[in-house]
Amino acid sequence: MNNEPSIVTELDRKKALMVFLAIAFAFSLYQVLNLHYTIGDENIYYYMAKETLQGNLPYKDFFFAHPPLQLVGLMIFSVFGIIGMKITALLYTLAIGYIIFLILVEKGHKEAIIGAILFFTSHEILIHALNPVGQDITALFLVLGFYFYLKKSNLFAGISFGLSALSGLYALIIISTILMYDLVLKKDKKHFIDNCKGFFISFGIGNIMLILLFGRKYIDPVYVFQLIRPSGQANLSVFLEFLKYNLILFIGLIVYFLYKEKKKVIIAIILIFLIYLATSPSVFLHYYFLLIPFMVLAASYSIASLINNKHNKHNNHKEPDDKNEKHSIYKTYTFALIVIAALVFSIINVHSTLQATRFSAAKNIANEIGAGKTVFGTDAALIALLSDNRLPTKYLDSNLQRFRAGMGNVTEVISILNETGAYVITGEIQTETTRQKRGLLYYKEYEDFLNNDCKLIEKNFDNYHWLYKC
Repeated sequence: MNNEPSIVTELDRKKALMVFLAIAFAFSLYQVLNLHYTIGDENIYYYMAKETLQGNLPYKDFFFAHPPLQLVGLMIFSVFGIIGMKITALLYTLAIGYIIFLILVEKGHKEAIIGAILFFTSHEILIHALNPVGQDITALFLVLGFYFYLKKSNLFAGISFGLSALSGLYALIIISTILMYDLVLKKDKKHFIDNCKGFFISFGIGNIMLILLFGRKYIDPVYVFQLIRPSGQANLSVFLEFLKYNLILFIGLIVYFLYKEKKKVIIAIILIFLIYLATSPSVFLHYYFLLIPFMVLAASYSIASLINNKHNKHNNHKEPDDKNEKHSIYKTYTFALIVIAALVFSIINVHSTLQATRFSAAKNIANEIGAGKTVFGTDAALIALLSDNRLPTKYLDSNLQRFRAGMGNVTEVISILNETGAYVITGEIQTETTRQKRGLLYYKEYEDFLNNDCKLIEKNFDNYHWLYKC
């Protein structure tokens, strides 16, 4: 790999910035054109943000399994409705992309441009840029902290890392890796201590205040729940899915291991976080979102280095051997075709995923229910927001894992639904031979309650949602 220092001129920076802005604009346009209501956890976070503004506090009044910073941006943009809250994820994503650009442009304009292409065409980025389920704001402060870390502004790095953990605890794995890298491998106690000071200012003081305010009502859902939550999807299948969608980043990462100027801390971050995901009892694809920025950095450095090596070899040989020259061109074009094929594959899969998560029946269900009612169940939060209805405050979050972890009571839910005459939305896929049930239908007593004490109004609204009146 090329070990020559890169000299980035002001003109190069400006050209790279113009390319970045063009890519970011195209990315934003694609997201806006694909703006629609979706099936997913983001709907409950929209509703929680609205409830918080109305005076019902997370932890005190309703179960919330994350630190509070995740809701802050949604609360600010909730005045613009659901669309405004969706836009928060796009703004966070654009900010992450720009910080990655700032890191890479210090090395060279090629790295910065390649980074923009890889980041904004990554599967997880394209999927979640309008679906704020928390990983976006967590990644934003994490990447900002890493930018300050590389700049040796360690106090600001620590503060940013702390804010990242205040929106998503799984950022602690990456933050701990960076801190331990400084202390153990670099043996730089001063940087370690400065980072820790900043981290305590944001995460430490923030948690102390939250514990003083809410006590076990904060500790149990945010910390205890994460330790006892039951297993989700099989770790290997989730990893293989991530690998399939992000093949070009993995190829770039492998090449990065050969890169002489590689930042070992990036490799440490990626490997440790992959080990964490491989051993975690409950893993979902969007957990890999935090890896994308660091894999983009590694892949951008390595791909740009390959390009620079080809260019340097061409310049250093006035009379290149025809056979070697053809072989070099062949390798370059082959690599380019692999990159293009991987990006096209990612975008095609993104489009199909976006279509699969489209909540096409949302307005129809909302119109069927009317206004001023109690609603509950799968994607009920979106229905409540669209039709001016309400969810049972204690059970805004009806995630099955909460109940299986012993932090929700199905009998109590049934009593509330019965007393309020609630409309219940379930997620069920029925074929000619099977009926695949989701959510609290895991519990027979809940299914029996719906079948015996509630009236089925409509099934298969969109081949998924069923509506009951209790």
